[in-house]
Amino acid sequence: MKKEFIRGTVYIVRPQLGKEVIKQDLKNIKDAGFNIVTIWPALYWDGKKKKADFTWIDFVVDEFAKLGVKVVVELMGQYCAMEYAPDWMVNDDLLIKDFDGNRYKTNVHDLNFNHPEVKKMIFDYIDLVIAHFKDKKNVYGYDIYNEHHFESFDKYTMDEFRKWLKNKYKNIETLNEVWSRTFSDFNEVTLELRFWHSIKSRVDWEMFKYHNLAMNLRSWTQRVKAIDKKKPVIADNELAMVIYDKRDSKYVDDWSTAKEVDLYGTTWYPKSSPTNEPWLWSLMFDFFRSTTKNQDYLLSELQTNNYSATRNRGVSNKDDIKIWMWRAVGFNAKGITFWKWAPFVKAQQLGGRGLVNIDRKLSERAFAAKEVNSLLKKYESIFLNSKIVNQSVCIYYDRENKKFVDALVDLGNKKDVNHIADLSIYGWYKALYDLGIHAEFINEDELRHGAADDYKIMIIPFNFIIGKNEAKKIESFVKNGGTVIAEFRLGLSERDEFTYLTIPGAGLDKVFGFKEYELLPMGEDVISARGVNAPVNAGYYRQDIIVSNKAEVIGTFKSNGKPAIVKNKFGKGVAYYFASSVGYGYNKTNNEGFKLILKDIVKPVVEQQYMLEVMDNPLNMDNVLHKSQDVYILYVFNFEKEKGTEVIRLKLPNKVRMIKDILTNKNIYFETVKDSNDIIIKLDVAPYSNRVLFIYS
Repeated sequence: MKKEFIRGTVYIVRPQLGKEVIKQDLKNIKDAGFNIVTIWPALYWDGKKKKADFTWIDFVVDEFAKLGVKVVVELMGQYCAMEYAPDWMVNDDLLIKDFDGNRYKTNVHDLNFNHPEVKKMIFDYIDLVIAHFKDKKNVYGYDIYNEHHFESFDKYTMDEFRKWLKNKYKNIETLNEVWSRTFSDFNEVTLELRFWHSIKSRVDWEMFKYHNLAMNLRSWTQRVKAIDKKKPVIADNELAMVIYDKRDSKYVDDWSTAKEVDLYGTTWYPKSSPTNEPWLWSLMFDFFRSTTKNQDYLLSELQTNNYSATRNRGVSNKDDIKIWMWRAVGFNAKGITFWKWAPFVKAQQLGGRGLVNIDRKLSERAFAAKEVNSLLKKYESIFLNSKIVNQSVCIYYDRENKKFVDALVDLGNKKDVNHIADLSIYGWYKALYDLGIHAEFINEDELRHGAADDYKIMIIPFNFIIGKNEAKKIESFVKNGGTVIAEFRLGLSERDEFTYLTIPGAGLDKVFGFKEYELLPMGEDVISARGVNAPVNAGYYRQDIIVSNKAEVIGTFKSNGKPAIVKNKFGKGVAYYFASSVGYGYNKTNNEGFKLILKDIVKPVVEQQYMLEVMDNPLNMDNVLHKSQDVYILYVFNFEKEKGTEVIRLKLPNKVRMIKDILTNKNIYFETVKDSNDIIIKLDVAPYSNRVLFIYS
């Protein structure tokens, strides 16, 4: 099937509207420049006849075909009774269960994917739907599970957990050693909420949930492909796993689930979130594109308006729609789908959402989407083939470490440090963002396979768990010329939950040039860093460390004068270590000292490798540089309420002949730097808006 940039929206088929209203809706969707529309549900169930009815869905698909618009059929979304599980088929045994064996108090997705009867129901439903739609020429693909997640403590899921454990540990003796238990067989294994002897059982359970959801997606995708091999299968997370809200992103490992489908997507509701900050959404997009490096990703749901008639947080306007769309394109999304076309006519989002108004007439938001859609269509090939130019910085995201730290926090006093693993990552990312640097992410599997070698700088936030194989890769990375930066209690424990006798363990003490002596009391402190006039916030946790003769102390704790920042040359590279949770500290305080010392470490390396240098940027406008064939694309975003002016130097390999802002269709003036191909651009950006520059060599 031809690759297209998805300019989409979701259309919920409501027979109560009647054919004439629906036909006008579809015409308006076409006129607004949308080319691939997600429709839901895939069918309606006739409760009296106990059979599927495709009448209204076929009507919509066929009408879209007449208009030249393709459709994505959503198989599983928010309400299984309108999908694979009509109410007459459901009984209490099929529902997901909480730890005490009771029905989960949930609003959506309430059936147990591991139950044999539910498995059969889903397979039968997939067979029915795919067989029905596979020959319809304007069906583009299938969304297998929108905003996917799953957790249950029922007997069938426990059986799957035991199988996973057996595959991981191979024999019961190894499991007993790690868990500090005395099982004689894997069939005896139970999940308990007692962790005095070991927290590894809880960490394994959390890692199993990642695996279990991914394997369910795999089985459903394979079932679809057995009937229709040609069309892509899509799945969508809610936000990204790095965003800890929404029940830990609903137990999803984006790296694992993305591999099980052809196109992977995320949802984004900027104004419905309690924290609507540009850096946070930059984090989400950078993280999400990192988890889908080898495939295209989609913005599968983009906010259109407020949630409902009584939840007005999220009221959106035309400027929101435009800057959000370009934000997604600027972060390499290859499709945008709005949730949704028309406001809800019933249910908990009654009167909310929609690119059109209650009367179904186009709002200013719809006209804004149409404006962007026209440019995405005009330059489709360029946008489809563009990729972000790498800034050479990666942040290490160890999924198992996160679960380990979360468990320790939950079992202790979590008042001050809830989500500290996430918030430490947030702090490091935000400091880079404030310096004009976009980081990418790698996980523990990728590190073991050499992914760090694609970067010049690797940051390791709040990472207690380090296996020997990962430690060897970190050592090799630095020895071969890389720069690594880490913080508090790196390498405390092996992956099987046994502390190293030296901290950091697994040989990392030689890489970083220190050993831990003991812990200092928790509490607020600041660090004085050499060459930095502002203090660095110590971030609650602190270590007392012994520095080797070869290492250099470049920062000390103000409270006691002890080493707080260590620089150690190792091989051809250098390792920096902060004996405190400084990422967490920056997330809380945005302290200038931390940003300045990070700038001293990172900026020289980035500016040597990167093609874009910001010379003046008083409003901290955000820049993202792409390359597509022979064209460079520069996205500049101003999220402030005042006009900003930025001065940028571009160091491109070939001489620039023209720069055009495609939003205004006007050429941009630039100066050429003498005796080089470098150019300097002075760019004005209106309040809460963006520029999209095509740079032609």
